[in-house]
Amino acid sequence: MNALVNRGAPRDFRDIREIVAAGIATAERCWELWAAKNPGRDVGEARREVQRLLAEIEARRPLERLEPAERERATELRAWFRDVFAAEQTPLGHGEEPPQGEEPRR
Repeated sequence: MNALVNRGAPRDFRDIREIVAAGIATAERCWELWAAKNPGRDVGEARREVQRLLAEIEARRPLERLEPAERERATELRAWFRDVFAAEQTPLGHGEEPPQGEEPRR
């Protein structure tokens, strides 16, 4: 998480997505752990920094310049970070995705 917030390399984004996808930690738990390691720093600011770093990657590597297979993975990854992981208010309210086959809670 510190690497993601402080550096934001493409591999940092992929690593965090894999941690959440594998069920090792929820997105919210990732933010809780980051906050515990960074007392006094604002999680909202950190989420905005992740959004900023993602925008930099998107500007450097636009989807239309990627190979089709990579484009599909990048589209999903970028959307997940933008709309779920680093969103100020997540669709579920807890930074998590609904289990497969279930609709988001309202």
